[in-house]
Amino acid sequence: PKGNGQRWFKKTCCEFDCHEHGHCKTEAHQVKCVCEFWWEGDTCKDLSKNGIIVIVSIMLALWAILYGVGYYWYWQNVFERQETEYAAAVDSTITSTLHQLRSQLLT
Repeated sequence: PKGNGQRWFKKTCCEFDCHEHGHCKTEAHQVKCVCEFWWEGDTCKDLSKNGIIVIVSIMLALWAILYGVGYYWYWQNVFERQETEYAAAVDSTITSTLHQLRSQLLT
């Protein structure tokens, strides 16, 4: 690694700068920039369509996961509340029925 803050794969070009998203390569006496995966252009400054697609896909996947988890937690809470209310209603019905039977038997 170089000590001046450059990435280890970056080489300086005499003619132009490949910025931090590419490195220079000499082929057939021509110097050109070779860009990283989702960068493109003569100097690797432009985000490629593949890069945009990957970033948007990741964001949509995260959104879907977070939305799905929130949706699941919401309905889980609703169902637990309904079960609790139903159990309380059944308990009170059983209790009131037992009290009525007891009062009828004692009279």
